[in-house]
Amino acid sequence: MDYRIEKFSLDELADEKLFRHWVLSLKKINNSYFHPKISEFNDNFQENKKMSKYSYLEGMPLHLKIEQEKKFGITMHYTQSSKKNLLEIKTSEKMLKKAYLIATQLIVGIEKLGGTLTNSWQSEIVKLELSPLKFRFIITELTKRRSLIQEGSMKPAYGRVSSGELKLEIKFDSGEKSYIYATKDISFNQQLEDIFGTIRGEYLLLRDKELEQRIAKDLENKKRLLLEDNQKLEEEKVRLQKEISESQISLKQDVFSHMKKLEELLEIKTYTDKLRQVYLDYEPLDKVERYVDIVNGLYDFKKFVEELDRWSNEVAEVDDNI
Repeated sequence: MDYRIEKFSLDELADEKLFRHWVLSLKKINNSYFHPKISEFNDNFQENKKMSKYSYLEGMPLHLKIEQEKKFGITMHYTQSSKKNLLEIKTSEKMLKKAYLIATQLIVGIEKLGGTLTNSWQSEIVKLELSPLKFRFIITELTKRRSLIQEGSMKPAYGRVSSGELKLEIKFDSGEKSYIYATKDISFNQQLEDIFGTIRGEYLLLRDKELEQRIAKDLENKKRLLLEDNQKLEEEKVRLQKEISESQISLKQDVFSHMKKLEELLEIKTYTDKLRQVYLDYEPLDKVERYVDIVNGLYDFKKFVEELDRWSNEVAEVDDNI
C-alpha cells in the first residue's frame, strides 16, 4: 500500500511550486501503514526486546540455562545474538510510531522520485539514494533535564527524561552537509515541505555541479581530440611538403636529363647536317644517307618528344593526387 501517491519526474524538479504540491500528497501517509523496511525494523525491534528479557540466561551454566528455558517455555532462538536494526531510529518505544511515520514518508517520497533505500557492501548504514544524491536520516528522541527532590532528602536528583519530542537529522554525503528538524514547536508532517525542499535543493545543486563537470570534461575531451587532429594534420602537412620537395628535386633532375639529351640530339643533328654537306661537295648524297638513317634511328627526335609527353602526363597525375 502506498496511498496511491503518484511518481514525480526529476525532469520537473526545477518547478518548485509543482514539487511542493506533490509533497503535500505524502501527508496522506499515516500510522495505519508503514513502509516494508520500517515494518521489518519494527519486527526486529520487538524480537530484540523479547530476547533482551532473557539475556541473563547467557551467563548461566548450561544445565541451569536449559532448566530455565523449559520453565519459561522459550527456545534457544531468544538467547541468540540480537538482529541488527540497520535503520538509524533510536527512540523509546512510546515514540516509535511517530518516528516510523516520518521515516515512511521519507522512504516512500524518495522512491516515488525514482530513488531507493540502500546500504552498500562497505557499510551497514542505510542511506536514501536519489542518484547522484545520497543521504542518511537519523531519528532520535530529545530529552530534557529532570530536577526533583528525592523523598526523605533535601538534595535534588538530576537526570534526563524524554521530552516527548523527536529530532530528524539528514546528513548528505556531498559536502558532508547536515540539516536538523525537531518537533518542539511543529510536527514533522507540518515540516514535510521544508524537509523535501532541502532534499530537492541539495539534489539540484549536486546534479548541476555534476552536469558542469561533465560538460567541462566533454569540452576537455573535444579540445584534446582537436589538438590530436591538428597534430595529425601538421604531421601530414610536413610529410606532404617533404614528398613535394623530394618530388620537385626528382623532377628537376629529370628536366636536367632532358636538357642534356636535347643537347646531345642537337649535336647529332648538327653532325649529320655537316656530314651531308661534306658528301654533297665530294660524293653523291645517297652514299651517306644509309649512315645518316642509322644515326637518326639511334638519336630519334620523335622518341624524345614522346618521352617528354609521357613525363608531362605522369607529373600531371601526381599533381592531381596531391
